[in-house]
Parts: sequence; structure tokens; C-alpha cells
Amino acid sequence: MKVFSFCLKWTFILLLSLSLCVGEESPTSSNTVNPCCYYPCQNRGICVRYGLDRYECDCTRTGYYGENCTIPEFWSRVYHLLKPSPNVVHYILTHFEWLWGIINRTFLRDWLMHKVLTARANLIPSPPTYNSKYDYLNWEAYSNITYYTRILPPVPQDCPTPMGTKGKMMLPDPKLLVEKFMLRRNFRPDPQGTNLMFAFFAQHFTHQFFKTHNRVGLGFTKGLGHGVDAGHIYGDTLERQLDLRLHKDGKLKYQ
Repeated sequence: MKVFSFCLKWTFILLLSLSLCVGEESPTSSNTVNPCCYYPCQNRGICVRYGLDRYECDCTRTGYYGENCTIPEFWSRVYHLLKPSPNVVHYILTHFEWLWGIINRTFLRDWLMHKVLTARANLIPSPPTYNSKYDYLNWEAYSNITYYTRILPPVPQDCPTPMGTKGKMMLPDPKLLVEKFMLRRNFRPDPQGTNLMFAFFAQHFTHQFFKTHNRVGLGFTKGLGHGVDAGHIYGDTLERQLDLRLHKDGKLKYQ
């Protein structure tokens, strides 16, 4: 009886010690690479990892299906069959002056511009898909309108290289990149044939959506709604908007 109780005691101690060793990983699990690091999903498919070495591509509303969202659906095949190449589109837009004259003088102009703007707007995912804080789909990327959104998925944190599975193991120093690409060592005159309005418009264009809220954090933006709100012109708050407006004929204040 004593022998049985002694064996039972040591069996319990052994099981308890094994249960406490939760921090140790097996060699197979530590060497397993996240399959989403290879970016297997094509055509805007979303890679979802499950298990250690398996993944599944969510092809919802992409127009494709299959393991990696590479097989086009029927209407996707029709669309790619009828879609002209970029060279053909460029040729049509830069020639046939008589055709564009007819379009600009009829109702076709408004109809065509509506189609173009709608098609361009559909290129941006709505609702937002990712943000830079997480490397996976989550509710905050959709609901938190104060944080910068992004279209391309972030690189998973457990990938072997900073770019996933390709490239070097270490990214270059940001200071080295600034000195190499942005530091002027020789005087370079501005391009001829332009004026200050070009640089002014470039600044106006970027300020529409690059509106970092520095007092809160680098990842936060003042452009609520993840869109272009022209708040850099009309003001971010109602008080600021009222200060900038002339309150007559819908104009801004001027000198």
C-alpha cells in the first residue's frame, strides 16, 4: 500500500511539473513560418491563418474563387475580356477630338464623369480593411475613425523578414535613407516651365488626407471618416469653420 501511495505521489508531481512548462515550445512549432507571410491570396483576397501551417483565403466580393482567389468568376471573365488595355485607353483619350467635342456639348459628359468617378471610388475598400496597429482584420480597423487606415495588409509580426519572406533580414537605417535620397549636396534648380502653383497644389493635395494628430500620436489622424474632408481649408471644428468664413455668398475670408 505504501508503494502504491509513493508511486501515486510522484506521478502527481511529474504531471504538475509538465503542466507548468508552458513557456517551452517544441522545435517544430518555433520553426513553423506563418503561411500568410508568403501572401498567397491574390486579387485582394484576405489571408486567414488557422493552425500552425495552414491558411484560408477569404475571396468574398473579389470576383474570384479558389484556394488562392485566382479563378475568375463568370462576370470577371467578361469584364477582363471587354476591358481595353492601358495603351488603347490612352490612345482614345488623346485622339478623336471630334468625339470628345460631341461628348462635352451633350448630356454624355455628365453621365461619363459619373461613371468614371464611381469606378475610381470603388478602388478604395469601404469599409476600411486594415490599419497599421494590427496585422490582422479586426473590428477597430472598421470602427476607430481616428486611426489611420491602410489598403495593403501589414506584414505579420512573426515573419522571417521585415517584408514577409523576401528581402534582407534587416531594414536600412532611416537616417541613411534620408541622407541618400533627400539630402541635397549640390544646388539643383527647379524645373523650368512651372510656377509656384504646382508646388502649392501638391501641398494642398497631400494635406487633404495626411493630417496627423501629433498631440494624440503618430498613428492618429484629424481627418475623421478615413476620407478627404477639406478640413485644412474649411477648418477641423465648427468654431474654426465660422472663423474662416465670410458668412456671405458662401465665401471664405480674403484680403
